[in-house]
Amino acid sequence: MPKQRRRKQRAARAREREAERHRPGAGRWEVRYSGPDETAWRTEARRLVTEERVASDDLWLDMMCGRGDHPTAYRVSVFVPHTGGAVDAGETEGTGGAKEPGDAGAAENA
Repeated sequence: MPKQRRRKQRAARAREREAERHRPGAGRWEVRYSGPDETAWRTEARRLVTEERVASDDLWLDMMCGRGDHPTAYRVSVFVPHTGGAVDAGETEGTGGAKEPGDAGAAENA
């Protein structure tokens, strides 16, 4: 197909740029909303994209499914890149990785 190679190469370059931007040590995930209200969750995600101009690739939307006594919880996190050489409090110098929002406490349990 005409231009298929160019289209695939462009998509591969975009994936590489995205991986470089979110590479370990490039930043941290900051929780912007956490709670049981799905409407507020969606509204906050929409507000971040429209009003604060956060790229959709920099949003992390979590839905922790509840069962029984535990209600469903929702969380919106935003990727915040490091501006200097300081190590974030959520990271350890040995690992140097940008933690994903769902990884809270993983280092303590290991």
